[in-house]
Amino acid sequence: MAIEASITPKEDGITKALNGMMNRVSTIEGYLDRNLWRQYQKAQIERFQSQSASEGNRWSELKPEYAKRKKRIYASYEGGGNVVMIATGKLAKGAEGEDSSYFYREVSSRGMKVYMNTGSVPYAAYAAEARPYMSFSQATLEEMRRGIRDFIKKGKA
Repeated sequence: MAIEASITPKEDGITKALNGMMNRVSTIEGYLDRNLWRQYQKAQIERFQSQSASEGNRWSELKPEYAKRKKRIYASYEGGGNVVMIATGKLAKGAEGEDSSYFYREVSSRGMKVYMNTGSVPYAAYAAEARPYMSFSQATLEEMRRGIRDFIKKGKA
């Protein structure tokens, strides 16, 4: 005759909450791909529409001679040659994630990275030096982090 004993932990509120958070962490890539990506796109659209004022530092004005030439050359494009950082629209569409031929992104359980395709938008690197467009203010980053924390803690997306 054998005696058998089994010990199973009682699923109390703390254990249930921790198990829920662990399950959500295991699916974080999906959250980042859907929700963080949309937050990124929204922040970039606001940045290009406000000429980066939404991120706290408006981009510097164009040099007067280039501003005149830009109005003439890019008058038929989005922004009519009047908007800083928008000439043909490729840079904005790439940074905003609108046209995948101008950017690519990597999503993993460790985060999300977005890269400009400098083959399609060769001036992207120069533009980033003159007027940063691929980094965010602390306020924008905190909003993104808050979304991730809420998803992990509460399952809110």
